[in-house]
Amino acid sequence: MLPFQVRNFGGRSGEEIFVLTRRAGEPYFYPNVFATADYRNAGKSPNTTARVLRSIGMAIMWAESKAIDFDRRLVEENFISVSDVDDLVHFLGLTAAEQVARYAERLKVAPSARSKVVNLETYRPHPRGNSAAEVNIVSSMEVGARIRWVAKYAEWLLNRRLHNMEVIGQQTAPLRVNAEAAIRRLRSLAPSVSGFVDDDRTLEAPEFEIIRQIEELLRPDSQSNPFCSPFIKARNYLIWRLLRDTGARRHEVHGARSSDIHYAERRFAIVKSKTLPRTVLIQAKTAEAFDNYVMDFWTRLPHGSASRKSGHIFCDENGKHLSLRAINRIFETVRERIDKTPQKISPHAMRRFWNHLLSQKIDSLPEEQRISAQEEATYRMRIMGWSSDTQAKRYNRRHIREAGDRIAQSMMDDLEK
Repeated sequence: MLPFQVRNFGGRSGEEIFVLTRRAGEPYFYPNVFATADYRNAGKSPNTTARVLRSIGMAIMWAESKAIDFDRRLVEENFISVSDVDDLVHFLGLTAAEQVARYAERLKVAPSARSKVVNLETYRPHPRGNSAAEVNIVSSMEVGARIRWVAKYAEWLLNRRLHNMEVIGQQTAPLRVNAEAAIRRLRSLAPSVSGFVDDDRTLEAPEFEIIRQIEELLRPDSQSNPFCSPFIKARNYLIWRLLRDTGARRHEVHGARSSDIHYAERRFAIVKSKTLPRTVLIQAKTAEAFDNYVMDFWTRLPHGSASRKSGHIFCDENGKHLSLRAINRIFETVRERIDKTPQKISPHAMRRFWNHLLSQKIDSLPEEQRISAQEEATYRMRIMGWSSDTQAKRYNRRHIREAGDRIAQSMMDDLEK
């Protein structure tokens, strides 16, 4: 069992707050201050904050296995040595199960039987059990993120320590040289992931037929709808429609308030975003689903309930703001009910689906109406809420490769005639 936990609870305004604690429940001081200052208050998604805290928890776990107080070493002692960095990076690259085993081995305690955990970014078993052979690895992208987050946390503590030393007139040069060398070494060991090589896999969108089947399944009046309560059916259908129409992130839909969706104008104002707030178009059917859900269910919640006070529209039948995990469960249920549903069906897959539709729409236009690659990237940035064109260019590259593949296939087919 991991010696730390990332716990979540609802804030006064209904937002989801994550805190890193010891297994017994005592919160860590510096990691939570760091996460609050640099992530939560900076508008980053709660899920990102949780992953940052979990990575820092892994670093603390590594330090404890070597009889080191991680925060005290960074704040008061000789910082982390360059030689320790290599061992820390190796630990951060392990799965949770392997980390627990390593931790238990060094502390000479028996690992819990419940600690057999694999990285969900690279392996998700199919609910019907017909998945590929189990792979117990952590992706390079995930390892790189862990290392960079820990390095950023170490640098944050270093800057605080150097500032305090300067205030009281202490010499900072020796500490600065050694500590900055360790942080540079830590960052240099983060795996570099080529966005070009993995685009075909990481940007792959669900097939339109699968989207159609999900739509039919989740309609509130569908006889096959797997959810029982009329309230839950209407709520889940609205969540699905917002994700499908807009390509919004899971936490952006999760944070929607009643004032953010405008029925008459068919607009969804995405106010809570880890990148750029924006207003996007929704379909008439989605606006109708919003009106039905709000008028038939949400406005009938108790006036003293948390969601009525905060304005968050996605809640349980008692008015408690829905968790992000609950949105995942909608898609987990869909994967169980629709035969041959691919594992890539998830809330985030709707962003890939939206971009895939844009690519198809551009391809269908007459040559004289085609937009430039730069205009295409601008449209993607605007709707997806990206602050830079990096991700938009990745989708453009994939779009060009797909078009090239179709042309090449057509040429080969002509040769066979």
